[in-house]
Amino acid sequence: MRYKIPYTHRWLLLFSMLVFIGLGSLKLGATSLWLDEIMSLDFCDGSWREMYFGLRNDVHAPFFYIMLRLFIKLLGISEWTGRLPALMAGAATLPALYFLTIELNPKKPATLAILILACSPMFLEFSREVHPYSLSAFFSVCSWLFFLRLIKHPKKSSAVCYALSTGFLLLTFYLGIIVVIAQFLFLLFFRFSNRKKRLIFYAWIGGACVFSIWLPIFIAQATENKISPVVGGYFVGGIRARDFIRLITDIFWGTGARELNYMLLASGVFVVLFFPLILLMGQKHISGSSRYIPFWIFWMPILIFTLLSFVKPLYLSRYCTMLVPFAALLLGSALEAIHHKAKWAVLILIIAASLFSYNIYLKNLPREDWRGVGQYLISQMKSEDVVVADNMTAASCAVYYFKILQRLEYNKNVFPFVLFYNNTNGKYLFSDRTLWYIKRPKPECEKQLQIIRKENIFLKQINFKSGFTLYSFAGGK
Repeated sequence: MRYKIPYTHRWLLLFSMLVFIGLGSLKLGATSLWLDEIMSLDFCDGSWREMYFGLRNDVHAPFFYIMLRLFIKLLGISEWTGRLPALMAGAATLPALYFLTIELNPKKPATLAILILACSPMFLEFSREVHPYSLSAFFSVCSWLFFLRLIKHPKKSSAVCYALSTGFLLLTFYLGIIVVIAQFLFLLFFRFSNRKKRLIFYAWIGGACVFSIWLPIFIAQATENKISPVVGGYFVGGIRARDFIRLITDIFWGTGARELNYMLLASGVFVVLFFPLILLMGQKHISGSSRYIPFWIFWMPILIFTLLSFVKPLYLSRYCTMLVPFAALLLGSALEAIHHKAKWAVLILIIAASLFSYNIYLKNLPREDWRGVGQYLISQMKSEDVVVADNMTAASCAVYYFKILQRLEYNKNVFPFVLFYNNTNGKYLFSDRTLWYIKRPKPECEKQLQIIRKENIFLKQINFKSGFTLYSFAGGK
């Protein structure tokens, strides 16, 4: 079914996308990549075979990294080229969300949701990092769009689009399965004709066929279970009410809101839980189940994700970036029920709070200052100097930034602490050369630094952002 987009809505979409790209571009290429982003680029920087085995030995789905590899091969490696695919995927989610709002209510679409999403701090944060989360949001919106279109207008073309968007959602981010489960429960909860159910079932088979090209790798990754021990370290005591409140506040107000009072955050969760539902129930012009769909497509995946995390400790808010458009839809749909003047006043308040939280996030950038360390080392290092990092992962980050800064000759000089210590017992032998130690804000770094201080002549330290410090030593003590 084709819709004629009103002239004002076209301008709204264009304005929202420009706002989103403008906000997302702030400091996009000026701030350092952090460890996870460097790893993402490293996956895509070699041959196709190397990328395949890199993803196979980790926990990632492939589609985003295929797109990322094409970008960096075309535009080169830098902070902004690595982050550009995620930003573009985030911008593409805005028109997709607009068509979803039309599918819910063609007479009065929740166009305010587009403005809310364009300024969403959570969505902006993870649409400007080298991660698949914004692309998973795009496919999750498309999946719901074609799912609802298939229910309203059961056509084969809608079934094909639903199968493709759902299949690519899973090929982008495995936890997209919570969206599919929410759709399955929606089909069970509400009554639909057998023809509609049959088409949706065929579409699920089609989506499974799309995902099947990666299924053996996914099974191997799930069997080896590399992610649960890592993420589980954040939730040693299990999932608590505080974790749930943090999840919801991150989705609506971004990670910058974590600096606010806990009771204030808890009150905010209460508001977003009940206030939109009350307003949506009062919208008499919306018939049938459509009145409750905005509430369902946000809260049902949250519930499924929460229950899943009691089995597998995966309760990180960034994994729910794909649900942020539905949070915006929920707020936008609720605002449409408010009186005209009050509606715009509340919208301005929401956007102001969002921009305030996003500003806090920007002030805290970067998470890790590998770029600052790399630039300083290049300006000070001699060809025979040695750089030591606390572990192999940290050493790899330093090596990769030398590559980004186009100084590959220094890569042979970088070592993890264990390798350095096993060969020298911590004592650098060369008095005419400099030993550089990269100290991160980690307990093991302090212990390693004490060993190096004891065995070598301390020269100076240089502090960088995010708690990074560079220590230099002369050998021959």
